[in-house]
This record gives sequence, structure tokens and C-alpha cells, in this order.
Amino acid sequence: MNDLEVFIIFNPNNEFITTFPYRIHRAIASGSESVQENWRIFKINEYYDSVYNKGQIIQLDTDGKALLIEHEGALFVAQHTTELKFANGIISSLGDADIFSITPVEIIPTGSGYVGNQSKFASIRTKHGNIIIDKLQGKIFLYNDMQVQEISMVGLKEWFENNTDYASLNAADEGYIFDDDTDVQFDNDNYMIYIEGTALDEIHNTRDNPFNEFGLMSTFDNKNERIIITKREKYASGVDNSWTLSYYPLLKAWVSRHSYKPNFMMFNRNGSYVIKNDFDTTQYSLFRMNKGEYGNYYGTVIPEASYIDVVFNEPKDIDKNFMALVWDTIVTDADGIIKYSETFDKAVVYNFNRHSGEVELVLQTFTAGNVRKTGGTWKFNDFRDLLENKEVEVVNPLDVEELQFTNIEVANIATDWWKKNIFVDTFIVVRFIFNNEDNKNIQINDVRTHALPVKR
Repeated sequence: MNDLEVFIIFNPNNEFITTFPYRIHRAIASGSESVQENWRIFKINEYYDSVYNKGQIIQLDTDGKALLIEHEGALFVAQHTTELKFANGIISSLGDADIFSITPVEIIPTGSGYVGNQSKFASIRTKHGNIIIDKLQGKIFLYNDMQVQEISMVGLKEWFENNTDYASLNAADEGYIFDDDTDVQFDNDNYMIYIEGTALDEIHNTRDNPFNEFGLMSTFDNKNERIIITKREKYASGVDNSWTLSYYPLLKAWVSRHSYKPNFMMFNRNGSYVIKNDFDTTQYSLFRMNKGEYGNYYGTVIPEASYIDVVFNEPKDIDKNFMALVWDTIVTDADGIIKYSETFDKAVVYNFNRHSGEVELVLQTFTAGNVRKTGGTWKFNDFRDLLENKEVEVVNPLDVEELQFTNIEVANIATDWWKKNIFVDTFIVVRFIFNNEDNKNIQINDVRTHALPVKR
């Protein structure tokens, strides 16, 4: 008799592999006229095991020609054909239908991996390439056609290295941290044994769900040709290390920070959208970007102000007496009518140890005001260094918000007139603030300063 089947008696002590974090399963290919949902059918041997030493597979994506295998520590690209280009422009492709007939190659191969991904919600495909964020390294990559640009190096390398990963967890942030084997009993008489308390930081670092306050995400804004990246990191204690920045691929520059920090972002050919998760009311709201009034995010009643920080340091490394600020702006209302008597609403002049405080800009008349308008040019010289305590940290270049405050605490303000110094230094930064009231728009044409070199 040869029809006997051998049965395996279940042994609860045996260990079975039930998860395959390095494996890619392939469904059956569907024909153009197929009515069967073949993408749900997976044959036993239709899989590919990727490398084991570059972390788990976080995301699978494509650039239209190849399969991108995004591991925690490295990026592999699988191409089912190899192209041969001849001198007369003819391109010949060699290969077969099996995408894994050619072993996937690692982009920027290193021993431990380089182009990693630990944030699946931040991995998106745009017309400029694929965005991949390596949170643990603090690096952001733009992949396109077997080439990788490390766009986080463009002016903000140290900042991203300092602010992309989560901060170390502590008891005040999350509320409950116990030692191993602690018997925890809750008010409803349920209890649990806390097992791996020493591994809490490791668990914390692997969080990847911005909808629940921890994770990175990105989207593409077709209207403004920009990539928007948000990091959510908000703790139960109220500590919030979240941020949003935008990168312009055509300019190859990080252009702006943004005050909105959504819980989810997405885009299609009709526009870009964000979801805000209100934990207090358990309501989830969907908003469309580039719609509504300026400075109004998530249906707020009072619009948020916009600002731009301008650095003046020419000529470099020379002490200068910064005497006046000059700028050219055009303000229009919602109907496009120019408001000739309006410009920025406030200004702050500062550097590492000098600060003017927030100065309201008022058009000069015979009896009041501090800003003059000559033709289309605005001029302002009513600013002094009011910071008496020079030990106060004004700027932290690696913080989420570099300028630590816009208004000086009363205890640190110089009250005597002879202590209100002029700005003499190698550079200053001017923050121009526009209140966004009445849905008005401001166009900035020019900003400059009047400064004289100081010899001392």
C-alpha cells in the first residue's frame, strides 16, 4: 500500500516560522480579459527571499520600470530586463518575464546599508522620483532611474540628523514604564505582566503610524511643485517634536517650514489632501490643500501668521553697523486690489546673542509710526538690541524651531536707554511677519539692508 500519509503530531514546544519579513510573494498574472481577481491568489513557490542582513522589507514601490525593495537599512532595485544601448540610438532589452530572473542590485552598496527606510507612509512616488526617508540616519533620499540624491544634505544636513529620529523615551512622556516582570493591575481588575521593560526604547523607535502621533509621511503638491514632509512625534505629556518642511525639486532647495502638522497626507491628480486626527473629540477631518483663506488650517477662526527669515551677512566676516532695513512688497486683497499703504505687520531682528523683540510696523505720519514709504520702497530703522541678559539662548540651529522666542521676557529686557544697543555684528537675521488678516496676499520683490563696515 502506498496511499498512506504521514501525519505530524502537534508539539506545542516546536517553533514554527510564521512570519517572513524578507520575502516577496507574487500573485498570478492577470490577463487583459480575465474576470478572476488573480492578485489574491499566491502559489506556494511564487516568492523571492531578499537579503537578511539589511533589515526587514518595509515597502515595495516602483518607478515605472523597476521594482524598488525598500529594506530598513538598504534599497534594492529589481529589473527584469537589461538594456543595451547602441550608437545609432537603438535600445535592445535582454531578459524574460520573471522580474527576479536578474538578482536585485543594492543602490549605494555598503556593509550595513545606506539608503534605508523605516517609514512606509513617507515612501511615495512623484514625477520627480521616489522619496525614501531613513529615520535612523536622519537622511532623506530622492531616487530616480538608478540614481539617488541625498536631498537632506542641501543646507540642513545636521538639522535632519538631529530631528528626524524620535527623542529618547522617558517616564514623563508616556506615563507608564515598569521593570521586567512587574505585575500591573488596572482599575477594572485586569492585569498584565510587563515583560521587556528594558527594550522600551527599541519598541518606541520602531513606531510608524503618524495617524497615532508617531511617524513620518510625505506628499507631493502639484500646484506648487513641492514635496512636503511631516514628522509626527507627540507624547502624552504634551511634548511635541513634530515638524513640516517642504522641498522644491526644481530649485533643489528646502524652502519653507510650515505650522500645519497633519496626521496623514495623500495626493492625486486633483490635488493634495491632509487628515487631522482630533484625539480629544475622536473626530477625523479631511482637508484639501491650497484651498480656503491664507493661514487658515483645519478650519481655525483666527488665521496663523506667515513669516520669512532673511539673513544679511555681506560682506562676510566683517563687523557691520546695521542701520536700516529696506524692502519692496505688494499687498493685495481677496479681489486682487492693491493696498498701497500696507506691508509686513511686524519684524524681529536677531542673531545668536542679540534680539530686538517683536516690533509692530506702523506707517509713519506726522505724529506716530516707525516705517516710511518712499515710492514703492519701505524703510525701517527703529530697532535696537533689547536683550540685556546675553546668556539667554536666542538661536538653536539644531532645534525644531531655530529662533527660541519672538518676544523677550520682561526680566531680560534692557530698560535703560544706554543699554539699548545698535546692531553691530558680522550678520543679522530679520523675521518679517505678515498676519494673514482678511485673506490678503503679500508679494515680496526685494529685501536689503543699509550697513556700514565697522573698524575697531
